[in-house]
Amino acid sequence: MLSRDLQRCFSALGARLKVRTDPKGTLVQLALRDDAAGRYFQLVLPRLSRRLVAVLALQPRRKRLLLRLGEGGSHAFALVKMEPKMAIRALKRREARRLLVAAGLSERPKAA
Repeated sequence: MLSRDLQRCFSALGARLKVRTDPKGTLVQLALRDDAAGRYFQLVLPRLSRRLVAVLALQPRRKRLLLRLGEGGSHAFALVKMEPKMAIRALKRREARRLLVAAGLSERPKAA
């Protein structure tokens, strides 16, 4: 369920997402990769049973997505952008809050 919801969010931006599980890993990782079909985003999760990724804001017109990765006090924020080129940018907490306020959204995340 989590990966389907996330894939829909990435599809709204015109991007591909591949989700993979690493049972030995402890961190959530988001990276850009290449394959025969072009560039895509790869999300690596330690387990799919927990909600380790939350979509905070989806802005299809601006071609960007704000994510919270991890849980508890050890979470990070990532901004996924499609234009002018595909990119992932790590954000500090105050930058993420600023983006949420600018988008007119509350800080309460929507579950992905």
